Amino acid sequence: LQRGRVNTFTQHPHRYWLPLIGLFSGMRLEEMAQLHLSDIRQEGDVWVFDVNSADEKDLKNQSSKRLVPVHPVLIDEFAFLGYFESLKGRGEQRLFPELTKGDYKYGKAVTKWFPRFLDTIGIIEPGLSFHSFRHNFINFCKQNMISETLIMEVVGHKVRGETLGRYGKRYTPAILLSEVVSKVRYDVDLSNAREMRDKLFK
Repeated sequence: LQRGRVNTFTQHPHRYWLPLIGLFSGMRLEEMAQLHLSDIRQEGDVWVFDVNSADEKDLKNQSSKRLVPVHPVLIDEFAFLGYFESLKGRGEQRLFPELTKGDYKYGKAVTKWFPRFLDTIGIIEPGLSFHSFRHNFINFCKQNMISETLIMEVVGHKVRGETLGRYGKRYTPAILLSEVVSKVRYDVDLSNAREMRDKLFK
């Protein structure tokens, strides 16, 4: 691990957590960047990100309002709840208090930083951006034959049609966790990220 990279994640925790949350949730950047600690809670036995427009938060559309289960990998392998609890202990209100709402968006700084970060680690691929995490999540679900309706509810797309769109209630977080989120597993070595977590968030 390079000292400079550890320092940048220590000073800017969002640079560590946002890519991981995006990879394992399919959430939009702004939905993650603007989260309050009160938006992370348990619905029954399931930890969720409560995506809403309360206070100063903004949503892309009405379908964006939803409960997204927190992936077990974030909890069990990356100790996300430990980071969450440490913020509560410091009296913080937001998940990423270091982010400010520049140009009306908390994620503005992230969209500028991420391409520079890719250059730093030697990843050069046309069209690659932070939004690619969302694409990757959705594509994994599609390639693994997960129901389109289930995918749409997790990622905040409108479910169309008279039967499911108008009459059908949303799936519970427990169903979304078991049938979508927990099934998303990548054949990628994340050991370096886990090692960095131990150095950053003891």
